[in-house]
Amino acid sequence: MAWVAPLTWSTGQIVTAAQLNEQIRDNETYLKTETDKIDDISLTSPARAMDTIYQNTTTASIKVVSFNIRDSTGTSSCTVYIGSTSPPVTAINSLNTKAGTANEIHPVIFIVPPQFYYTASTTFGTPILGTSAEWNLH
Repeated sequence: MAWVAPLTWSTGQIVTAAQLNEQIRDNETYLKTETDKIDDISLTSPARAMDTIYQNTTTASIKVVSFNIRDSTGTSSCTVYIGSTSPPVTAINSLNTKAGTANEIHPVIFIVPPQFYYTASTTFGTPILGTSAEWNLH
C-alpha cells in the first residue's frame, strides 16, 4: 500500500466512506508500516583497511559506518570519502594528528546511502583503521 497525497477539502463537499478510508485508514496504515521499520537494524563489525574502497551494496538501506582511526606514529593524516562512483571523491572528514602524539584514536561516524562507495584514504604517515561497526537501517 502506498502513501496517498492528502486531499484538500472544500466547504460543502460530500465526503464518501471510500475517501475517508483512503485518506485516514490507509495513510495511517502506511505510516505505521514505515514506522515499524525503524527498529529493523542489523549491526556488523567487518574488518576494514585503510585505502580500500567499500560499497553499501544494498538497494534500499542506509548504512551508518563507524571507523576508529589510530595514528601509529604521531604524524599521520587521512581523509574519509564517500561517493556514488568508485573511487569516491566527496571528502566528508579529514583527520590530522598533532606531532608527537602517537596512538591517538579518532572516531569517525558517517552515513552511506544505498549503492554508494566509501573509503578512508591515507594522506601521509601511517594511520591505521582499527575497529569498525556498520549499521544497516532497513
